[in-house]
Order: sequence, then structure tokens, then C-alpha cells
Amino acid sequence: MWFELMQHIKQYIDNKGKDWNVILGAMRPQAAKISSHGVVMIIRGETTPGDNAIQSELQQEIFVEVWGREDSPDLAQGYELMANLESNLDVIMSDLRKQCSELNPDICIIPNTSYQIIDIKCTSKVGDHDSVRPLIGTQYRFVTRLINLNEETNGGIY
Repeated sequence: MWFELMQHIKQYIDNKGKDWNVILGAMRPQAAKISSHGVVMIIRGETTPGDNAIQSELQQEIFVEVWGREDSPDLAQGYELMANLESNLDVIMSDLRKQCSELNPDICIIPNTSYQIIDIKCTSKVGDHDSVRPLIGTQYRFVTRLINLNEETNGGIY
């Protein structure tokens, strides 16, 4: 399920028409061919059981990193680039959360699974520790609450 969720988020970001290279998984920023247009990495985190009061709920942690490249010796220009990339990603991920809260089935149901996103919330955003100028990045931590629509499984191993 986590892989399908990551693919779903990738497709959602891709469909927003930004000129970003969106990839699944983490790689060293120096190997990611980062340009000023930006690279987004979607990274798997921890899977945990959700609220026991909600049948078949799971929580999936997802890290989303946004990276940019600014070759100017003026470090403020790098921060300006990163602020713009963050702003664009913030809008996209906020829209994803809104679509899921409105139960838009085209958005909240993960294709080829029995899972529905009931919430996707950013719990932290921090400058990435792998940032080395001219490469600069930000890491977001999202917690996604999912419910298994197939009642018979009761959430799988949980």
C-alpha cells in the first residue's frame, strides 16, 4: 500500500504542471541532476496502525523533499529559489489534503488498492541537512491516515 500511495502522490504532483522532476525514493542531491526548476523526492517512512476506534485505519509516514540549484554567489538568491519551490509545493499538497477532506473519489481513493486517504497532514518542514550550495533542499514530513475500504481484512497485519 505504501508504494501505491507514493505513486499516487507522485502522479498528483506531476499533474499540477510544474517543471519538476518527481522521483520515488531518496538519492544524494549531487546525483539527482537538480536544476533551478526543482526536483521532488518522495520517500517512504514508517507504517503504523491508526486509531483503534476507526476500523482498518493505517498511518503512513511519507517524506517529501524539494530541491533546487542556485549557482549565484549571493546566498539570498538560493533562499529565494527555495522559498518559491516550497510555496508551489505547499499549494499542491494543501490542495491534495482539501480534495481528500471533500472525499473526491478521483483523488482520495488510491488506484489499484482498497485504500482511501482520509487525511494527509504536514507535521514538519525543515531545511534539508544534505543541502550543500549550490544545492538547497527542504524536507517535509507528512502523516497520511488511510482506511481500508475492504472491511474483511481489518487493515491487514494490524
